[in-house]
Amino acid sequence: MAKKLYFMYGLDPAKVQEAESKGYLVRDVSMYRDGDSIELCDEAAGEVPEPYKQFVRQDEAVSDTGKNAEGSSTPNTVKELNEALLKLGVEIPPAAKKAELLALYQQHTQSQNAGDGEQNDHGAE
Repeated sequence: MAKKLYFMYGLDPAKVQEAESKGYLVRDVSMYRDGDSIELCDEAAGEVPEPYKQFVRQDEAVSDTGKNAEGSSTPNTVKELNEALLKLGVEIPPAAKKAELLALYQQHTQSQNAGDGEQNDHGAE
């Protein structure tokens, strides 16, 4: 049987019951801290912390709000990731899974940020 985790802020009894009825084990996002070990699972849903995003199903959003736990606007759905990658001019591999798209997005946004830092350093000389 697959281990499925559902992350949420606050444990609203109705939402917990709904998630459990769909076979999820419920976890409180506010209990997760950067650097914590991750609990291995087959699937993650809800307000998923960054290290668990690799387990999010390709066809689901990471959160109900469209924002991650930090509230940033990082693309969370496959559609949003595809759109963001196209805007960045990144070639998208055919049949890429969500984890691959997210890695590409992070790689290209980090490389752009690093490039911006280099330009600022050279401008200060």
